[in-house]
Amino acid sequence: MPRPLPKQRCGRICVWSKEKSQDQLDLQACHRVRSRLVSRRTATINQIRAFLIESIPLVVTADDMIREGLVGSLSHPGGNITGISILATELDGKRLELLAELVPGARRVAVLVDPGTTPPDEIDALTAIARSQGIELGLHRAGIEAEMTPAIAAAQATGAQAIDVLASALFNAKRATIITQIAKAKLPGMYQWPEYGRARALTCYGPSIEGFYRQAARLIAKIFQGGQACRFAGRAAKPHHSRDQLDRRKDAGADGAAIAARPRR
Repeated sequence: MPRPLPKQRCGRICVWSKEKSQDQLDLQACHRVRSRLVSRRTATINQIRAFLIESIPLVVTADDMIREGLVGSLSHPGGNITGISILATELDGKRLELLAELVPGARRVAVLVDPGTTPPDEIDALTAIARSQGIELGLHRAGIEAEMTPAIAAAQATGAQAIDVLASALFNAKRATIITQIAKAKLPGMYQWPEYGRARALTCYGPSIEGFYRQAARLIAKIFQGGQACRFAGRAAKPHHSRDQLDRRKDAGADGAAIAARPRR
């Protein structure tokens, strides 16, 4: 026989539950924090950024520190921020120019892009640069490893004459897979980091990853030596060019064999 409900007092029913353990309270707190971060992530990130800027020296790396509003000037950052700009948008245009030189007459270029890394405004800027050079861009997105090979195959199927691989932590971690698949598709490829040349990439143009981290380490060392971040000029990462010898690349196919122009530094 079911137990009768407790007597109502003042129109309310009192329900007692067992007191939560410390582990349960910790888990509940984690869920609440996660829920807040998801629902108010932009506001929360801005609050954290404001707190850090006011209290802790920051050495940041960004595609463009000025365009992203982190500093007003690289020479005089101000506040507690200094760091390194990759100048991604400008170098994307330069890489496209070099790719057009490497593949004379190319009018259709595929772009392998990680949608979680490259914002829409950078894609728009690259598309405008391509249009000004008479090049049609085909965007092929890969946000996870399983999407990379199909994206490269789709680029080949659409008749792309070359492929430009934009910067991404995912692409960097899986560089060997990407370079191998692009070689199988017989597409001349352009990559951001010169280190890709060690994995037999055809051509690369951009700042060195190793040099990039050395610059950041020097700025951090200066701060630990008692300096203030606002006194140290931000830096633009210096691009380097790495090109494999084309006469050694038998897997580049007919398009690769037709490459004759040497890119300007």
